[in-house]
Amino acid sequence: MNKKNTKIIMIVISILVIVGCILLVFSTREPKSKIGYVGNNYGMSFDASFKYFNGTESRKVKYDAGENAKITYTIIAKKGKLEMNVKDQKGNEVKRVSVGSGEVAFTVTETQVYTINVVATKAKGKFYIKWRR
Repeated sequence: MNKKNTKIIMIVISILVIVGCILLVFSTREPKSKIGYVGNNYGMSFDASFKYFNGTESRKVKYDAGENAKITYTIIAKKGKLEMNVKDQKGNEVKRVSVGSGEVAFTVTETQVYTINVVATKAKGKFYIKWRR
């Protein structure tokens, strides 16, 4: 083999390794797909309607120790699975609800940032989430 062929082979192998690494990174990420997704995020609320949604929408809210957290929700899933959960700063689940309307309330034991997640699995529907301090 001459130098030119060796150089071409090394370039091709390098490109294949780079493409393989990129594919590996993207294949391990959580897939998030949205079709016909229209959402709003304003003040202390967020909502969306969609024809297809597979993934998670999250908002972070800081609560101080002793506060009474109140989160009002409406979750409608015409297809698939749609739910809301609230996690503390350490990732511990505080509350979980699925389709329907209502509110979740809890007393905050220590000042921290909570994450409100809406998790959709191949869902068609809509949600409205509002919180107050």
